[in-house]
This record gives sequence, C-alpha cells and structure tokens, in this order.
Amino acid sequence: MYVKECFELINTGLHNCEGVRKLLLTKYGIRVSKQNMWNMLNNAAYSGRIYIPEFKKEEEMVVSGLHDAIVSIELFES
Repeated sequence: MYVKECFELINTGLHNCEGVRKLLLTKYGIRVSKQNMWNMLNNAAYSGRIYIPEFKKEEEMVVSGLHDAIVSIELFES
C-alpha cells in the first residue's frame, strides 16, 4: 500500500524522492532514510522483475520474476 502510493506520488511530478519520504513520516509515521527511499524507487522487484548483474561474460539483465508486482511496469519506469 505505502510502496504503491510512493510510486504514484513520484509519477505525478509534484513530489520528488525527499518529498515523498517526508510525507511517509508525517502521514504514516514511517521513517525511511534518504538512501533507502532512493533504493526502493529504483528496485525492479516492485514491478515483478528481478535485476541480474553482469557475471563473467554474460550481460546484466532484468527478467520477469515469479512474484506478483506491486506496481505496474509502466508506473515503475515513468
């Protein structure tokens, strides 16, 4: 619930990462560090995908995971 709301607020263009972080604190009392907020908003797992880093001669890639997405791919990438 909170994660999806964060992505939606960022997507409106009215809030930046820091603004959403402060909103979580004032509205819900949830403390999130600046770095953790940034990491959350850039984590492909929330869109139902998994980031696989480069390994030996294979390139890095993002693949579909077996878990359900919290936010749509479109919302994540916007």
